[in-house]
Amino acid sequence: MKILLIQPRSAGVMDFGAVMCYEPLGLEYIAALLENEHEIKLLDLFNFDDLAQTLSSFEPDICGISCSFTAHVNKALSIAEFAKRSKSRPAVVIGGHHASLSPEDFCTEFIDAIVIGEGEITFSELVSCLSRNGDLESVPGLALNRGGEQLFTRPRSLIKNLDELPLPARHLSKPFRKEYFIGLERPAALVETTRGCPYRCNFCSVHKFFQDKVRFKSAQRLVEELTKIEEKVIFFSDDNFFIHVPRAQEMAALIKDNKIKKRYYVQSRSDIIVKHPELIATWKEVGLGGVFIGFEKIDEEGLKSVNKQNTVENNEKALEILKSHGLSVVAAFIIDPDETREGFARLRRYVERLQLKTTQFTVLTPLPGTELFAQMKERIVTKKHELFDGFHAVLPTKLPLPDFYKEFSKLYGSVFERSIGGRASIARALGRLRSGQLSLSHIKRLSKTGKMLADHRNYLAGHVDAEGCLPPQSI
Repeated sequence: MKILLIQPRSAGVMDFGAVMCYEPLGLEYIAALLENEHEIKLLDLFNFDDLAQTLSSFEPDICGISCSFTAHVNKALSIAEFAKRSKSRPAVVIGGHHASLSPEDFCTEFIDAIVIGEGEITFSELVSCLSRNGDLESVPGLALNRGGEQLFTRPRSLIKNLDELPLPARHLSKPFRKEYFIGLERPAALVETTRGCPYRCNFCSVHKFFQDKVRFKSAQRLVEELTKIEEKVIFFSDDNFFIHVPRAQEMAALIKDNKIKKRYYVQSRSDIIVKHPELIATWKEVGLGGVFIGFEKIDEEGLKSVNKQNTVENNEKALEILKSHGLSVVAAFIIDPDETREGFARLRRYVERLQLKTTQFTVLTPLPGTELFAQMKERIVTKKHELFDGFHAVLPTKLPLPDFYKEFSKLYGSVFERSIGGRASIARALGRLRSGQLSLSHIKRLSKTGKMLADHRNYLAGHVDAEGCLPPQSI
């Protein structure tokens, strides 16, 4: 069968895709299981116009669409309708994080099935079933759209041994690989070594998606994968890369033994770094370049409000450890919609005191599948999926909405000179520009993004309705 796998992309600047863009790893894993028996094409949809041409020339039997982000729901629905109306009228299937946790958003005549949970085995069995004209009700892990209603097949168990999955079919994304980056690091590859998280932050649904389980790939599997990746920059998608300390040490040792020379960027909790500072020294030696840490809040009360189960002291100690090794740190903070002007000012002073150079600020957003969503869904003031992007307030704000965004944009403005879009970072990038590792257009793009994040009008624009009016909560 001919199978087209599609990764939606946001067209807007107010999106994390403007400062980091990862390869469609989930689709590459699915493709790896299918490509020996079927003809697979992967389309990373940076340009929506490419969709019509690809559907016309490839004429797929099945169209698989990834939708992991709530902000991409309408884009995914548009792709599904376009595909279903195309000449070959393929079976249209959608999967991913958001699709799994909110399948009702995709109850439409243009979509035949929604994959619930991990997609590799479920999608493979779906393809096999369709190829022999079987009944999809026999395939576990699906929501089937039938006459305006959804029929759920029996639940799918998690994959027991992740090492048994084939390596991602990265060759299928070759036409797009120069587009994948992390800030000024370009091109960059995405690697997964863990699925799941044992923590229960109320704004996160990772534990729910992975059925409250944490599973690991072996260190040997990681080394095998790294040796086959051309890119020199690796971002690990693991939510807590250092969570299994002995395995983290083993991975570093094998990377060193195999003389693999790459730069690595990871996500980690600060308490693990403080408890095991030796991990940072070990990984620095084999190429660790930077760490993303969810600081979330600047006081203990704030951390308790999101069930972080961590302390401000750990955040600050971890920052000192990472800086002592010369590593870059991306510190992420969550802004409550009911934040006051003084609260915003306190956060700006805190960031300045810690001299944080790269800082991410997001608005507290109740995403489907999270505890926060269950608590706050009755208070959500918008039905626009695009606003669930972390940059917009979807809950009532204490300040008038324009004032809230003025304060929010000041946060980005205050760190702009120290962040990705600032002149200091651009100066550091000139060496890579001269060596050909970066393009001038990419540097200009990041600089433009930084300036847009510091302008409150760009946030407000997302709320304006067809009549050019802001919602009542802004008055």
